[in-house]
Amino acid sequence: MTHDPQTPCSAFAGNRKITQGPLHQLARALPKDGSALVFSDLTGQVIDIDPRGYPEPPSPKRGPGRPKLGVIPREVTLL
Repeated sequence: MTHDPQTPCSAFAGNRKITQGPLHQLARALPKDGSALVFSDLTGQVIDIDPRGYPEPPSPKRGPGRPKLGVIPREVTLL
């Protein structure tokens, strides 16, 4: 079953609460060894999370025009 990335969840390692928040943020904060259990705050069911986590959201597209290269224009004299 797939879960909405905005689903509110809580993660536990043993008896200790690690983190709480939306599933997409929580997945990035979990240890990569898969030792944490994730529970849905809405249903209380365990959610199986891929230890690789969710991919980063794509960066926003750049607007039209030339990119800023950090070059400062200066007047040049040709002799």
